[in-house]
Amino acid sequence: MAINYPGPYELRIFYDTQLTFGAHVMKLNLDLDSDPEIGAEFEDISTENHDASTTPLNSLTEALLTVLAPLFQSTTDFPLVELWSYAAGTFDATFRAAYDPVVSNGSAGTAIPAGQAIITFRTAGGGIAKLSLMESNLTAGPDQSFPTASTPINNLASFMTVASRPWLGRDNTRFLVPKAYFPGQNEALWKKYNRTSS
Repeated sequence: MAINYPGPYELRIFYDTQLTFGAHVMKLNLDLDSDPEIGAEFEDISTENHDASTTPLNSLTEALLTVLAPLFQSTTDFPLVELWSYAAGTFDATFRAAYDPVVSNGSAGTAIPAGQAIITFRTAGGGIAKLSLMESNLTAGPDQSFPTASTPINNLASFMTVASRPWLGRDNTRFLVPKAYFPGQNEALWKKYNRTSS
């Protein structure tokens, strides 16, 4: 696959922090052990992990949301997760499946309006992958290397990098090690909150 393209499959985690502009989507590239039919159930779809094991996609999704929940306030809603596929070397996405998660809410803290926390990872191909958390409970602060001062962030980074996971960077290689954590603010979203009408 060409460098810097999404896919071959993408998990889209929809979430709403219940703030004014709180609807967001987290997108993660991953690999599957076979090409699923459109409309397949998540429990009938298996990931292809980096240690050659497989995991039912519904189990992976619930495990991911369990790790994400402590990073979001309890009123944050995770109503839907979708699976999409991409034609190699393109941005052309095709819907494959949808899932109603059991872990459907955050569990801690207070949402930070316009907050954006970014975790970067070194991939096995030498690239950089990024994971962005919008309006989580993480306050802005200085950049941190790993392990960070945040146990939930360290847990998420570990979840993304173990060999029994299917995550891919856009260079089509696995997340190898966490690199840095940037707790900050999204400028475009901050402007939405703070713009004034003339």
